[in-house]
Amino acid sequence: MPLSELSRKVSSHFDIKEEDLRSPKKKRSVTQAKSVFGYLSIKKMGYSGREVGKFLNMRGYSAIRRAEAGEIIIDTGSLALTSATEIHQGPPGIRIMGARELRAREEYQTGGGT
Repeated sequence: MPLSELSRKVSSHFDIKEEDLRSPKKKRSVTQAKSVFGYLSIKKMGYSGREVGKFLNMRGYSAIRRAEAGEIIIDTGSLALTSATEIHQGPPGIRIMGARELRAREEYQTGGGT
Protein backbone atom coordinates (compact mmCIF):
# COMPACT_ATOMS: atom_id res chain seq x y z
CA MET A 1 0.00 0.00 0.00
CA PRO A 2 1.39 3.44 -0.85
CA LEU A 3 2.06 5.85 2.01
CA SER A 4 -0.50 8.26 0.58
CA GLU A 5 -3.29 5.68 0.97
CA LEU A 6 -2.22 4.81 4.50
CA SER A 7 -2.14 8.53 5.24
CA ARG A 8 -5.77 8.89 4.13
CA LYS A 9 -6.88 5.98 6.31
CA VAL A 10 -5.03 7.09 9.42
CA SER A 11 -6.13 10.71 9.01
CA SER A 12 -9.72 9.60 8.61
CA HIS A 13 -9.57 7.46 11.75
CA PHE A 14 -8.14 10.26 13.87
CA ASP A 15 -10.51 12.78 12.30
CA ILE A 16 -7.71 15.09 11.24
CA LYS A 17 -6.84 16.66 7.92
CA GLU A 18 -4.34 14.75 5.86
CA GLU A 19 -2.19 17.90 5.72
CA ASP A 20 -2.02 17.88 9.54
CA LEU A 21 -0.33 14.49 9.44
CA ARG A 22 2.48 16.08 7.44
CA SER A 23 2.62 19.29 9.47
CA PRO A 24 4.70 20.16 12.55
CA LYS A 25 1.54 20.38 14.72
CA LYS A 26 1.85 18.88 18.19
CA LYS A 27 -1.85 18.47 18.99
CA ARG A 28 -2.41 15.11 20.71
CA SER A 29 -4.59 13.64 17.97
CA VAL A 30 -2.03 14.63 15.33
CA THR A 31 0.87 13.23 17.34
CA GLN A 32 -0.96 9.95 17.92
CA ALA A 33 -1.86 9.74 14.23
CA LYS A 34 1.79 10.28 13.27
CA SER A 35 2.84 7.61 15.74
CA VAL A 36 0.38 5.04 14.43
CA PHE A 37 1.25 5.98 10.85
CA GLY A 38 4.95 5.50 11.65
CA TYR A 39 4.35 2.15 13.32
CA LEU A 40 2.23 0.78 10.49
CA SER A 41 4.46 2.07 7.70
CA ILE A 42 7.85 1.22 9.25
CA LYS A 43 7.23 -1.79 11.47
CA LYS A 44 4.40 -3.50 9.57
CA MET A 45 4.80 -2.42 5.96
CA GLY A 46 8.60 -2.31 5.74
CA TYR A 47 9.16 1.31 4.73
CA SER A 48 12.41 2.87 5.90
CA GLY A 49 12.53 5.59 8.51
CA ARG A 50 13.99 7.89 5.88
CA GLU A 51 11.07 7.28 3.47
CA VAL A 52 8.46 7.83 6.17
CA GLY A 53 10.31 10.85 7.52
CA LYS A 54 10.41 12.41 4.09
CA PHE A 55 6.68 11.75 3.64
CA LEU A 56 5.85 13.26 7.06
CA ASN A 57 8.28 16.18 6.62
CA MET A 58 10.52 15.11 9.50
CA ARG A 59 13.91 13.47 9.92
CA GLY A 60 14.16 9.72 9.49
CA TYR A 61 15.16 9.28 13.12
CA SER A 62 12.07 11.21 14.24
CA ALA A 63 9.89 8.93 12.14
CA ILE A 64 11.45 5.89 13.81
CA ARG A 65 10.76 7.39 17.25
CA ARG A 66 7.14 8.02 16.21
CA ALA A 67 6.93 4.36 15.12
CA GLU A 68 8.15 3.25 18.55
CA ALA A 69 5.53 5.45 20.22
CA GLY A 70 2.89 4.04 17.85
CA GLU A 71 3.80 0.52 18.87
CA ILE A 72 3.23 1.44 22.51
CA ILE A 73 -0.12 3.06 21.68
CA ILE A 74 -1.25 -0.07 19.88
CA ASP A 75 0.21 -2.57 22.38
CA THR A 76 -1.35 -0.89 25.40
CA GLY A 77 -4.74 -0.87 23.72
CA SER A 78 -5.13 2.87 24.20
CA LEU A 79 -6.15 3.02 20.56
CA ALA A 80 -8.89 1.01 18.90
CA LEU A 81 -6.79 -1.25 16.71
CA THR A 82 -7.34 -4.91 16.14
CA SER A 83 -5.27 -7.48 14.30
CA ALA A 84 -8.35 -9.41 13.20
CA THR A 85 -8.81 -7.66 9.86
CA GLU A 86 -6.77 -5.60 7.43
CA ILE A 87 -5.71 -2.00 6.90
CA HIS A 88 -2.81 -2.98 4.68
CA GLN A 89 -2.21 -5.78 2.26
CA GLY A 90 -0.55 -8.87 3.63
CA PRO A 91 -0.80 -10.83 6.85
CA PRO A 92 -1.06 -10.18 9.68
CA GLY A 93 -3.58 -7.48 8.84
CA ILE A 94 -4.32 -4.54 11.07
CA ARG A 95 -7.49 -2.53 10.80
CA ILE A 96 -8.38 0.75 12.39
CA MET A 97 -11.82 0.48 13.95
CA GLY A 98 -14.51 3.05 13.32
CA ALA A 99 -16.11 5.08 16.11
CA ARG A 100 -19.30 2.97 16.15
CA GLU A 101 -17.33 -0.26 16.55
CA LEU A 102 -15.19 1.31 19.24
CA ARG A 103 -18.22 2.38 21.30
CA ALA A 104 -19.76 -1.08 20.96
CA ARG A 105 -16.52 -2.74 22.03
CA GLU A 106 -16.11 -0.42 25.02
CA GLU A 107 -19.71 -1.02 26.11
CA TYR A 108 -19.21 -4.77 25.86
CA GLN A 109 -15.93 -4.70 27.81
CA THR A 110 -17.32 -2.49 30.58
CA GLY A 111 -20.69 -4.26 30.74
CA GLY A 112 -22.46 -1.03 29.79
CA GLY A 113 -25.70 -0.94 27.86
CA THR A 114 -27.12 -4.09 29.44
